[in-house]
Amino acid sequence: MLSGPPGSGKTTKSIKIASVTNSVLLCYDDIRSNSKSSHDETLESIVQSIIRNLKNEENVVYDSVNRRKDERIKILNSIRDIACKKIAVVISTSLEECLRRNSQRSGWSRLPDFVVKDIHDRFESPT
Repeated sequence: MLSGPPGSGKTTKSIKIASVTNSVLLCYDDIRSNSKSSHDETLESIVQSIIRNLKNEENVVYDSVNRRKDERIKILNSIRDIACKKIAVVISTSLEECLRRNSQRSGWSRLPDFVVKDIHDRFESPT
């Protein structure tokens, strides 16, 4: 599971990791952009996909902001009984770099600067 503010580099790293490890890549932004589901419905769908793939002995890379610790913990708790290695990575990137990368995006993936700043400022780092 890779977490971090928008523009932190999660998706770039997730794609590389999934390719090298022959893993299923589940990207929250891609799934949500192709759905009319709420955040909670999308998250539940992703958790079920993670569980299903892990039970089929497939590696999974999950890419999402996961701003809140409780969301990250919920996901990890949902797979705790599945025999597999679990790795959670939080990507810490400066606000300036997140804003720079976001400015290079186009379409739905480009967020207003105030949204990037808000998520960056309110991101709950692991303790």
